[in-house]
Amino acid sequence: MVEPNTHDFLAEELLQPCTNHTDSGRSYMFSNHLVQSVILAHPEVPKIFTNFENRIGQISAGFPVTKQGFKPVKIIRRSEGFYSIIAKNDDGTIDIINQQRAVPLTESYGYLQNIVEAEEFEDIEHVDANMCLAAATCYDDDGNLMIGTNLRTVFFPYKGLTYEDSLVISKSAAKKLAYNMVTEYMVPVNTNDLLINLYGNSENYKAFPDIGEEIVDGVLCSRRRIVNSTMLGNLSNAALRKKLSTDTSIYARGKVMDIFIYSNKDISEFNDPASEQIKKYLARQIEYDKILTSTIEKLMEDGSKLTSDAAYYYRRSKDSLNDNIEWKAENAFDNIVIKFTVAYEKPALVGSKITNRYGGKGKNAPINGNIYM
Repeated sequence: MVEPNTHDFLAEELLQPCTNHTDSGRSYMFSNHLVQSVILAHPEVPKIFTNFENRIGQISAGFPVTKQGFKPVKIIRRSEGFYSIIAKNDDGTIDIINQQRAVPLTESYGYLQNIVEAEEFEDIEHVDANMCLAAATCYDDDGNLMIGTNLRTVFFPYKGLTYEDSLVISKSAAKKLAYNMVTEYMVPVNTNDLLINLYGNSENYKAFPDIGEEIVDGVLCSRRRIVNSTMLGNLSNAALRKKLSTDTSIYARGKVMDIFIYSNKDISEFNDPASEQIKKYLARQIEYDKILTSTIEKLMEDGSKLTSDAAYYYRRSKDSLNDNIEWKAENAFDNIVIKFTVAYEKPALVGSKITNRYGGKGKNAPINGNIYM
């Protein structure tokens, strides 16, 4: 008898249909592959259910549900990619629920979420328990795990390429097997640096893509060191619109999903055109922190307690507004660090490892450098 709350109860083998027709070694191989799988951008509901797909959704962090009902008290948007719900739970506690579109994991892996839009809470007086407010793309509306896509397959030798676990897939299959890469880029800008006008023009200074915009030509932003001896030429309007060999460029691809400014500099000191974009995001963060702290403090006047999550986010916002507390990274900084969250969709490529639900595995074999037949 397996205990119902153990990992063994949700052993990956239980997601295999027709297990009695699957080789035990292959079954074990599939189990190892599944825990390393990426979250597809456009997965499909499996045509053969094992009835454990829903059970995975019930306990997964990728399909979080409300533990109890709550009343939305305040919706605070920090950016287009992030907002918070200040909630009064049915048990009287105060909670803060954060909603974000892009979730980074390890290295450059991550996933996008389908979230309830902030505007929808304007017409919601109460949210019931067991409601999902944000879900990774690998779950359907009912919490069923969608670990892959349904492909038509055929087994036969193909030009000497389909051997030793190699296989050939079509262009359309490569797109269906696409997944999202989510990367956080930390860009320090020291007091003697500035970001050049890479995305703007002579009338509008723009150093980087705004949230929701695509990165152009593979460069997120480019940082220039201010040197007195070259200042006249390097800081002219024309020079600030093109990269120099001495600039430090941040190379990336995809769409900017969120921007957060870690600033140890007072917002009033951002008074030049090169800082306007930074000032805009910083001002929104400050307003977010002010509304969050004041709302929480007003709710606590009647003796209501904060959940552990709410207590953490409340202290964080309060500290952010404290002029005597500074942000610190591996090395102390006196100006700013910009955190960009960037996502892009990556199709299956030559060398990508693919497995089916029966433990069969393979790597995409190249055909004249492509992966289509």
